[in-house]
Amino acid sequence: MPDSTVLAKKATQLFKDGFYCSEAIIQVFNEHLDLGLNENAIRMATGFGAGLRGGKCCCGSLTGAVMVLSAVKGRTTKEEMSMKCSH
Repeated sequence: MPDSTVLAKKATQLFKDGFYCSEAIIQVFNEHLDLGLNENAIRMATGFGAGLRGGKCCCGSLTGAVMVLSAVKGRTTKEEMSMKCSH
């Protein structure tokens, strides 16, 4: 299991190669956690690049990480326990 430095370096290299941070994060963790996300799922990260599609209001690394957490802990039916959120 690679440490966080190795994963960060992989994501950084993808960013340097032209991917948005959100795309880099989801690609690295898709491989590392064997999430099995297909190309369409990974494409969804594109809209979060450059701070919500260029708005620079939310870090793409953060939104990519939230997407990874949702892939691991998210729900697919309304009956599943939802993540607790404060409203």
